[in-house]
Amino acid sequence: MTVGTSSAQGTLDPLLTHIQTAMEVLHEERRALMRGAFDKIAQITERKNEMLALLEAAIQSTPRTRKAILALSRLIADSRRNEAILAAAREGLMQARRRIAAISRAQKGVVAYQEDGSLISCEADSAATDRSA
Repeated sequence: MTVGTSSAQGTLDPLLTHIQTAMEVLHEERRALMRGAFDKIAQITERKNEMLALLEAAIQSTPRTRKAILALSRLIADSRRNEAILAAAREGLMQARRRIAAISRAQKGVVAYQEDGSLISCEADSAATDRSA
């Protein structure tokens, strides 16, 4: 605790420090998501989990002051924003996967069964499925 600070402020400092660090991790995550750097998300998630443990411990030993509540509210809002971005990215990736699968199926042609159960197939015309510039 620094000279001239109250006991409540001294107790609040570790929580505010952890909140600031967690906000920085969330901003890093948001930048990675916006750049499409999905390879960094797993590492950032580990750091977020570490920060969560530190925050939980700091919250237990910190009085519920207005400053602490406002800082936690901002952290929650940032976290929810990243959650929405992650959900949108996940949905976009799932749509891309479905589209790639549909294109792949179209390039392979059509498979069907006759009344007697035998397989018939019609291969796609490569001229119709190749789209070169």
